[in-house]
Amino acid sequence: MIPAMGAQWKMPRVPRRPWGLLLDVATAIPVAETSENFPNTNGTNRMPMGVTYVPWGCDRLRIGDAECGAVELVLEDGDAAGDEGDPGFSPGYTELENAFPATLYQKAFRIADGLGCSDLSSRFGDLRERVSARMDLMTSEAFARQLISGVATTPIVGGDLAGEGNHNFSDDATVITTISASIEHALIAIDEWLATALHGGRGIIHVSPGILSNLMGQAGAKVTDGEIVTASGHLVAADAGYVGMAQPDGQATPAADQRWIYASGPVWYQMSDFKIYDDESNIPTVNRLVTFGEAFGIVLYDPCAVGAALVDLAPA
Repeated sequence: MIPAMGAQWKMPRVPRRPWGLLLDVATAIPVAETSENFPNTNGTNRMPMGVTYVPWGCDRLRIGDAECGAVELVLEDGDAAGDEGDPGFSPGYTELENAFPATLYQKAFRIADGLGCSDLSSRFGDLRERVSARMDLMTSEAFARQLISGVATTPIVGGDLAGEGNHNFSDDATVITTISASIEHALIAIDEWLATALHGGRGIIHVSPGILSNLMGQAGAKVTDGEIVTASGHLVAADAGYVGMAQPDGQATPAADQRWIYASGPVWYQMSDFKIYDDESNIPTVNRLVTFGEAFGIVLYDPCAVGAALVDLAPA
């Protein structure tokens, strides 16, 4: 006689890493910014319809000679006469006017999960608990994949927003260097590039988890107050969604011992509440329970402040 098995034990969820995920360093968009009739509790959040936004921009301040004369201001050329140097000057301060960043549009994306099991060994409550835990743990990975490659969105075809809706790092990155370098040398180039794009602002360096140990061991990044920061104060994200990180548009697939890393300004995101659905349609026929979970997300950034560098894992 075969003895009965013991009580079934369902392994609990995997603990979340304590730092370094994208959503640990990204900034949440206030719900009020994407909702109608807020703060009325009956207001509708329109984020799943996509978000129009105005980037911060990457133009620097202007400096010039303080001497007054025939012209009102001399910009960055040290020429009080106003007849040499670049840029020139005409009265009215028009040369001080940086272009206001154009309004952009980004589509939202759907995050979904599902589990099925025989009703002889499980119940809807068990499936709901596991789907909810999986989505809570793995959501940052989904946002990271979307941020790099735009895998869940496509550009709009035709109309006023043609070509919009699918902003992602791979398409928007400025290639800082295509010559593979050690993590130390790549970080030098990235730090200086971020300085020219953010002008003293705090950015984010996005690396695969395998690069993180080198970044901390060789390039001086460290954990401070639960955040991974570089020597210059930029944040570091080493999300699971960055494994196999796509190369910038137009660049070759990296060799096995190379990785692309990205740098950016702040990343903004918003996510709807998880919704859990039970499907009872299969119970009468095959005694099967199915539970689905879904949420909607949006991830935004300033396209002018995205750069990429190629890193060699085994430099000569």
